Amino acid sequence: MLINQRTVSIHDNKVDGLLSATEYIKKGIKSDVKFFWNHDIFSEFDKSLLGKISLQNLYKERAQMLRDKYDYLILYYSGGSDSNNVLKTFLDNNIKLDCVYVKWPFKIIGKGIYTPNTIDRTAKNFLSEWDYALKPDLEYLQKNHPEIKIELVDWLDYADDDSLISDDRFATQNHRHSAVNLLRMAAFSPYEKKLRDKGKKVAAIWGIDKPQIGIRNNQVGMYFRDDLIHSCRAIDGFDPHLEFFYWTPDMPLLTYEMAYQTFLYFDQNSHLRSLIDLDASKFKEKNQIQMEYAVFEHITRQVCYAKWDFTKFQAGKPTHAYIRDKDWFFYDTGNYEYIVKKWEYLYSSYLKSIDIKFLETGINQEPTGYKPIRSPFYFLGEFTS
Repeated sequence: MLINQRTVSIHDNKVDGLLSATEYIKKGIKSDVKFFWNHDIFSEFDKSLLGKISLQNLYKERAQMLRDKYDYLILYYSGGSDSNNVLKTFLDNNIKLDCVYVKWPFKIIGKGIYTPNTIDRTAKNFLSEWDYALKPDLEYLQKNHPEIKIELVDWLDYADDDSLISDDRFATQNHRHSAVNLLRMAAFSPYEKKLRDKGKKVAAIWGIDKPQIGIRNNQVGMYFRDDLIHSCRAIDGFDPHLEFFYWTPDMPLLTYEMAYQTFLYFDQNSHLRSLIDLDASKFKEKNQIQMEYAVFEHITRQVCYAKWDFTKFQAGKPTHAYIRDKDWFFYDTGNYEYIVKKWEYLYSSYLKSIDIKFLETGINQEPTGYKPIRSPFYFLGEFTS
């Protein structure tokens, strides 16, 4: 949503909002862009309900809600803590899950491009998650739950589609997708399309996301980040029916309870509160913010996902899409240079068209992507000490 001195205009994607606000700024009109995620529902939530139902029971209720709503359930599975918790919720409560969908660059497995190992925990070793996280989980499902269909899609297949890197696709993005992420985000379940063509009600379940909480003006609240809520249509125009398991307007109690339990953790661990101090974050270096966010994510896994195995291999989060540490193989082999150059041309043209106040910058203050935008702040409580 764009808010300025003279008018309010509503947009359903970030790029349109940023471009619109920029036009007002060029005319000397003070403008800003705000992000709202089901604000009417989350702003009216009854907070007296918090702390009364366990997260495990709420996860079960959410899984059953999806089972009752749809004919067919497809879980988009990454092997990470968010989707792993969803999978365990269905399995542990004997709630039928129809399909587990995995997208991965399968073409490079076993080609000597990377050496699987659990020693390197940086984003550069992301590919090892297939060997030590994803593959073992899928083998477990095959052996113990053969009734669950496993659908594998190689997102590198989409690199052959010349229409992928286009103005239309860039206009659907909520954050700074790299060329690789455009391919990855375009890879939706082909089986869902087949079922929907037959008239079936199908849900594509995404494990978005762990709670985001912060301290602002000495008050603790939760918020949503636009860069965590992806929007990207499949290449052939097919719109998957996305269901965010956690950040859902259909069950705001679940979203709030995850944030509330995280708030209670920081209430009991006052020495860690600097991790969520939003007022202080503006004075921190980017590297410090990234390191602190990694610690925050570890805490939210500990608080919200009681059954997560912390010994399970997970590579670190990428620092920034433009640094390319997670998907180095895509750029270093030279096999996809045409796509990278086309993406860089289009992306740079968008960044040049958007006012610098809305952009992140890298070396020599060169624009590198859109700044994440937070939703309104939803009050959770005040610290007891």
